[in-house]
Amino acid sequence: EYLDAYRTDSVSDHKIELIKSYSDKKLSCIVVTDNAAFDLILSLKDEYFKDVPVLFAGVNGGLEDIRYDDVRGILQNVSYKDYLLWLNKAFPDVENLLVCGSKTATTQGTYEQILEAFEESKEENLHYNIQLIEISDYYMQVEMIGEYDPKTTAVYVAGSFGVLNHDQYTDMLSSNSGMPTFCGVSTSIKNE
Repeated sequence: EYLDAYRTDSVSDHKIELIKSYSDKKLSCIVVTDNAAFDLILSLKDEYFKDVPVLFAGVNGGLEDIRYDDVRGILQNVSYKDYLLWLNKAFPDVENLLVCGSKTATTQGTYEQILEAFEESKEENLHYNIQLIEISDYYMQVEMIGEYDPKTTAVYVAGSFGVLNHDQYTDMLSSNSGMPTFCGVSTSIKNE
């Protein structure tokens, strides 16, 4: 079953019931990508999918609370503090860092984590400000980015955008803005 909570407003009760209906089928594995599907399957695992292994990818956050031996995958985590310090050194002319994405939990969560890292890095005398550009219309987003000076602005991609994956979205923003554009997705294997 396909669940896409980031392109719709929420996970509907109908979709949850549909996913539960698979509990009486012989499944060899459940594969989930991103936090909404991951959280949903973990909430249903004990009652509906007890003996079905779960593979995940693209999940933000830690796995400290996972109590299952058959849940494994790849986290999507970034050291935002290290990134901000690198940007400060590598691009001394940057005055604005634009955190861009569509209106999703991933974009908002990334922005909040970058702001937290920014606060932790204040003693490093960072020479730029951070702005959030969170618009679900790509062309409006590019227009808003265009209001900033390309000589003093860098862009950070905070997730995918509609049907574009992280790489495609980064490439398009870079091409259309003429600004240094970064995608901070990195992965590490956990719960092996």
